Amino acid sequence: MLNTTNAMLTAKVDTLLAVADLLNYTKAAQALSLTQPAVSQHIRQLESDYGVTIFRRGEKPLVLTKEGEILTQYARKFKNLHERMLEQIENEWRRKSQIVVGMTVTSASSNLIELLSEFEKLTDCERIQIHTADVESLLELLRNYNLDFAIVEGSVPESEFYCLAIDTEQLFAVVSPMNPLAHRSAVTLEELKHQKLILRRKPSGTRTLWENQVRSLFETTDSFNVIMELDSNETIKSLVQKNCGVSILSERSCKKEAEAQQLILLPIENKRMIREVNLVCLKDSERVDGLKAFKRLYDRHTKLRTSKKELHKKRYGTAE
Repeated sequence: MLNTTNAMLTAKVDTLLAVADLLNYTKAAQALSLTQPAVSQHIRQLESDYGVTIFRRGEKPLVLTKEGEILTQYARKFKNLHERMLEQIENEWRRKSQIVVGMTVTSASSNLIELLSEFEKLTDCERIQIHTADVESLLELLRNYNLDFAIVEGSVPESEFYCLAIDTEQLFAVVSPMNPLAHRSAVTLEELKHQKLILRRKPSGTRTLWENQVRSLFETTDSFNVIMELDSNETIKSLVQKNCGVSILSERSCKKEAEAQQLILLPIENKRMIREVNLVCLKDSERVDGLKAFKRLYDRHTKLRTSKKELHKKRYGTAE
């Protein structure tokens, strides 16, 4: 049970975050079921405790000072850590453990989720929660201790995070078997300009890599006929299968459809779009050993898949 001092600090943190989010004392009081004087008192106490002014006086709506921004940033981390601490204590009481994993849309649409199920058994974890978001959102959740670790594509700031590469993947132009380009061995950027493109929305890692590669050839996305931008890989793949347009997606996210010849993956001539798939956690996280265990599991599965393919090729003369 929390003692009185901790409970008071938690209440003041809740008040600070409510006022910082709503930028209004009255609205914050209503949201917290407190009186406005109580909200004002909590803010004054925090200012006294830390010797700072949190909000600029006389501003409407309220505006955080630089010191107030710093205090609010760490208050969010404190709140998230506090909630995770209580959750883990409760899990220990119940003899349960839980891991919260962040995944990009691309990762979530691959076989990595199946591996997480096996990883759950290896770590004696009874529950895994999965949050799906773009890379930047996942990194922010990590910073605020909302996630234990994340699976992302592309590079991350190594000054902040422990990063463990588990694989690389390539982006392809993805077309329907009904598209005239489907019979080609590769496609040029010039040819893609004449196609209707269905792309992932910003700031997804897939979209960022595509734009960076296009920019390296002194082009911009505006040079292409982008007819639709979506968050969902599954919806994009469905539209491309129906020949509604062409997309840029990773090989991993289209593996099943490509093997079934429902989608055709075409490399872009003279341009390989390669990125790393990384396991990421905070450097001070207790999950570093868990990430290494997950990589070993991933490596075993990769080796097993490769062996099966080689055996199938020896028996039948073609890849599986």
